[in-house]
Amino acid sequence: NLLTSISSLAKDQGLEILRFRPLGEQPKGFYAEVPVQMSLVGSFHDVVMFFDKVGKLPRIVNINNLNIRKQGDGIRV
Repeated sequence: NLLTSISSLAKDQGLEILRFRPLGEQPKGFYAEVPVQMSLVGSFHDVVMFFDKVGKLPRIVNINNLNIRKQGDGIRV
């Protein structure tokens, strides 16, 4: 499913998943949103590559409310 695909992409890209919390489906007419709260740690390059791969999934995925902070040698998203 979509959530498993997103989680797998993060792991495959070498990102550490600190939080992955689906918030429940929200019907929106002819489609439904499935919000997910995520916290990831990794290099800037790995995070950008993860976003690129998520954007190429067969289903539409919107990323919003994004916070980026420096953490050690990498970043936390």
